[in-house]
Amino acid sequence: MELEFIVSKYGKYLGGISVERVLDSLRRDDSGEAVRRVLGLDQVDVGGGESAECLKAKAFLDYYTSELARLRSLYGELRSNGISPSDLTTLVRRMREARRLARFYRGILKRCSPQVSDISSQK
Repeated sequence: MELEFIVSKYGKYLGGISVERVLDSLRRDDSGEAVRRVLGLDQVDVGGGESAECLKAKAFLDYYTSELARLRSLYGELRSNGISPSDLTTLVRRMREARRLARFYRGILKRCSPQVSDISSQK
């Protein structure tokens, strides 16, 4: 599901690949096994490939939202101590990256929302 999302969203920027052919090959069983191995889904046994990907996306989303909260509090603390914004460019860049990745995984979770509600109720 993650690879399908990446291909469908960024396929036009990947230099002339046929998006439909890539999605077709991802959906076939022979390439699906390779995709599962690349993503590390063969070690996770939760009933299906899609639910494992949703679990993985939820874990990454939780991580990046907590990382973003931590970076925001650090930024506020440094600003209150008199550090100028021009000295915090690396921190701002890391915050932007965490926001971007959280947005990406939130988009993946929206695509598998029925599974996410089932997963969330298992806690």
